[in-house]
Amino acid sequence: MKKEKYTLTEKSQLSAQNAAKIVALCKEYTEEKIIFHSNDRLGDAHSLFNIINLEAKQGDELLIEVEGPKEEKVIKKIINTLKELEI
Repeated sequence: MKKEKYTLTEKSQLSAQNAAKIVALCKEYTEEKIIFHSNDRLGDAHSLFNIINLEAKQGDELLIEVEGPKEEKVIKKIINTLKELEI
């Protein structure tokens, strides 16, 4: 299992549009278990509802956990996508 922390920079709560982009990325990796933690909540990153329900906002820290055969690649892609979207 790989774990990585990321601090959100998006000025408001994580937008549905950006959450949908993260979920779309995660759905490409069906063999991996991908869990996001924030604000004492956790959610399966394959579900838009679960990601929005984290209520993550600027300054919050996301803990991203990935378990599976491509965990190293997946966690790097998630972090890079968060940075590219300036989340």
